Amino acid sequence: MRRCFTAALIAMACTMAYGQVYRCDQGGKTVYTDAPCLGAKKIDATPSQGFDTYSGKSQKGKEVRKDERRRLMTESMRPLHGQTYEAMKPRYERSERHLTPAEHAQCEALDKTMEALEEREKRATGDTLKAVQLRLLRQRQRYRELKC
Repeated sequence: MRRCFTAALIAMACTMAYGQVYRCDQGGKTVYTDAPCLGAKKIDATPSQGFDTYSGKSQKGKEVRKDERRRLMTESMRPLHGQTYEAMKPRYERSERHLTPAEHAQCEALDKTMEALEEREKRATGDTLKAVQLRLLRQRQRYRELKC
């Protein structure tokens, strides 16, 4: 039980640094890492907001407040651009990393191909599954190299 809890804490810490956590099975053991591996499963390790039990008020950090402002702004502008906050969030995060326009374009393309590959991975079996997982691994590694 302690190991699972420790792994979950490590996974959340990794999320804060790189934004994505993967669960990998290596040698019969489950490993949580920020580096993609063959057959990795994406883990949602989004930290929850704090809550003060004494005052009953939510304690929101700087990042959570910024995220809420972006969400409100995106939703208010949605009639103009037609995109949801979830669709825009990777762009916001990339803008903070100061990527070049070419890197932004590569990240946008990787977003689309990785999403399609993840869907194919769910349906694939046998040799097709291995091929899809290998391609997905390469895409995730490139995504990480670019710091998307």
